[in-house]
Amino acid sequence: MIKNSLILVITFLLLLLFTGCELEEQFEKQEQTQLITINGDSEYWNLTGYELKIEDNEMFAGDGELHHKIKREITDYVSFKMIAMIDDEKVELQGMKIVSSVSNFNNIGTGSATQRIPVIKGEGIKLTDIDNYYAVIEWISPEGERKSEKIKPF
Repeated sequence: MIKNSLILVITFLLLLLFTGCELEEQFEKQEQTQLITINGDSEYWNLTGYELKIEDNEMFAGDGELHHKIKREITDYVSFKMIAMIDDEKVELQGMKIVSSVSNFNNIGTGSATQRIPVIKGEGIKLTDIDNYYAVIEWISPEGERKSEKIKPF
C-alpha cells in the first residue's frame, strides 16, 4: 500500500515537472516572437501596415501597402525594397518589382518575404538590433523620367 502510494506520488511529481518544463518552453517561444508595424512617408509615397516579425530563426517582412499621393496614372514600373541597418551593415529584407501595362499604381500591396535571420555575435538578431530601417521606391514618371525616394518611418 505504501509502495503504491509512493509510486503514485513520484509519478505525480514527474508529471508536474514535465508539464512545468513544457509550459516554460511554450512561454519562452512566445517571448521570442517580435513584431513591429512600420508606417512611413516620402514626398510622393505613403507606406502603411508594413510588418517586420521575428519568430524562431526566421524574419518575415511585408504585408504592407504603398499609396501614391497623387491620384493619377503614374507609371508602368515600380520597384520597392525594405532595407535595415544591422551592425552598420545594409541588409535588404524584401525587394519586389512590378511591371504592368496597367499604369495605375496608386495602391500596391508589398507582398511578403521570409528569410533566415543573420547571426550577430553568436545570437540571432532581435528587432532591437536593427539600428534603422527604411524603404526605397523607384518608378518611372508619366514623362518617362526615372524617380527614386526613400520612405522613412514615422
